[in-house]
Amino acid sequence: MAENLQRYAINDLMNRVSEMSKGRLQMRLMGANVQVARFMPPHTAGEGDMSFLTNAAYAEAMKASQASLLILREQDVAALWGEAVPERSILVCDNPYAFFAFASQVLFHVEVPAGIHPRAYVEEGADVDPTATIEALAIVKAG
Repeated sequence: MAENLQRYAINDLMNRVSEMSKGRLQMRLMGANVQVARFMPPHTAGEGDMSFLTNAAYAEAMKASQASLLILREQDVAALWGEAVPERSILVCDNPYAFFAFASQVLFHVEVPAGIHPRAYVEEGADVDPTATIEALAIVKAG
């Protein structure tokens, strides 16, 4: 894994994702609170990497993956390991792809400056907070 990537304890990342999803994403950690820095496909993942399963075609690759953390739905954990508790760090999540989307925002945070993009339309009389960011092609009407 590239050494210059910032690592996060998975418990900290889970807390951030929970806040961002306003608690709607259900998740629990099985295994150690590993340090992670990026998402990688299961067959190329290694130490510090995470892989998530959304397609059953990759189930065997997930089982063999060297990723520090696997992100799976409850039914996928059962399908891969049955009743045996795997000796892996696994984040059991009701929507692994949603976890990926939220966690990517933490791992690869991009600062967007406050202001109104020149290609946005803000109607006269619209109340826009000075700390807001209005992106290109956005429409903000008064009221």
